[in-house]
Amino acid sequence: MSCEGAIGNLLGRFAEIYGDATDFELSKSIEPKLWFFDVEGYLKDDSEREEATKYFLLSASLYTSRLTGNSRNARILLNALHSQFLRPDKSLYSVEKENLYREIERVTRKCRLYGKFGKDYGGICDLLDSVNNFINARAFKQFA
Repeated sequence: MSCEGAIGNLLGRFAEIYGDATDFELSKSIEPKLWFFDVEGYLKDDSEREEATKYFLLSASLYTSRLTGNSRNARILLNALHSQFLRPDKSLYSVEKENLYREIERVTRKCRLYGKFGKDYGGICDLLDSVNNFINARAFKQFA
């Protein structure tokens, strides 16, 4: 089995095991609101489920204090990146690395964070770029 196939199988198993678990990250009361949920906090169709899957892959990759400090900073960062890059021809998942660097720096200056980013926050851009490459790979399309 290829590495991409193995990752897809692991992600599928993770989703089966934890798909119904209540999570702090899914709370409807936490700001910023997650853009892919409807007003009641549900995912209504496959496109919203795919968006949520992509978001949580990015979010999970940032959940370490060495990168984002407080884990809630990952949500703030991804929301700011989504807002900045939401265009018909672009999305959070297709941003060029150079634009990620610039926008992450803007977020650190402009957004109200829960404490500072971690000491390794400089690696956030490379990590997001790597996860975006996985999301856009053929293996993810087969998984989703």
